[in-house]
Amino acid sequence: MTSERFTQASVAEQPELARRIEQLIESVWPAYFRRARPWPDDGRVDWSGVYHRWPHLQLALLDGDRLIAAANSVPLTWNSTAESLPSEGWDWAMRSALDSYEDSRPTHTLCGLAITIARDRQGEGLSRRMLRWMHATGQAHGMARLIVPVRPVHKARHPHTPMSEYATWVDSTGLPRDPWVRTHVRIGGRIVRPCDQAMRMTGTLQEWAEWLETSLPEAGSITHPQLLSPLQIADGSALYTEPNLWMIHGD
Repeated sequence: MTSERFTQASVAEQPELARRIEQLIESVWPAYFRRARPWPDDGRVDWSGVYHRWPHLQLALLDGDRLIAAANSVPLTWNSTAESLPSEGWDWAMRSALDSYEDSRPTHTLCGLAITIARDRQGEGLSRRMLRWMHATGQAHGMARLIVPVRPVHKARHPHTPMSEYATWVDSTGLPRDPWVRTHVRIGGRIVRPCDQAMRMTGTLQEWAEWLETSLPEAGSITHPQLLSPLQIADGSALYTEPNLWMIHGD
């Protein structure tokens, strides 16, 4: 579909977009997102699998021939009250979506996993556009609600502040102080609750030092500008538990 000068397409429509979306993610997201291992690693957090299981939900926005934005999501059987969403987030959604897929269960809710904007196109309102498109795509496939374990972009500035407190911070207009949370609210999203164990990622001490491009102590915890909470280090490895914020659209 073409809108203005942009072209919108899913991986179902153009399979080669899967590779290009991954290249965009690689260029934008911190290295540990792509390289750290889920913890526990039960083989159920299968990122690459979203492209062949649900290609219609992996979306790409092109400006001419250039991919400038992408949105990834998965369908869930979950159909309960928003307040029942678990303390897990992204990892839970990945495992739940795979369970539903393998058991051929009906799906009721779309869960957003990531929206990625090319670095030189950030600040143009493309995140808002992609979020609306993601929600509309879910609605077109019978999923009226969109839930998202939102990663507040400024939380890394306050790594020791609990997400439950951070989520209450508002600006002078009463809107959330965090820009990404504020974007969700402005287009109708509602804050539900923190998911303090949204993602759990592990790797060796050497791997984390390379991913974060810094030296690390042998034990203890450290903060870093790329991390929303402290990295826990022990016995030659490190575990990162990322807190996110559950938000819902269409409820």
